[in-house]
Amino acid sequence: MRGNYPLTTQFNLNKAGVTLEGSRGTVLTLEAALIPFLITAADVTLRGLTLTSDAPYANEWIQGGGDGALIEDNTIFGPHKSKRFDTDRRRG
Repeated sequence: MRGNYPLTTQFNLNKAGVTLEGSRGTVLTLEAALIPFLITAADVTLRGLTLTSDAPYANEWIQGGGDGALIEDNTIFGPHKSKRFDTDRRRG
């Protein structure tokens, strides 16, 4: 489903062989200081996700502990900066 969906809780991928695949036009936005995806089962796949955040959280996006995990074709980028930070440059 297209749209922007908030991530405010952790997903524990704890069933072997599960695939979580994103859809075009869907963005998952982290809105809490947590690791959103924890892989604890074998042969889990995360594919095609677009992930961003509303603030610069100091944590991982994906933490894996299951054997054979496949993480591919994902786009992860930080929050948009306020315009004043992009243009406020000192010249010397």
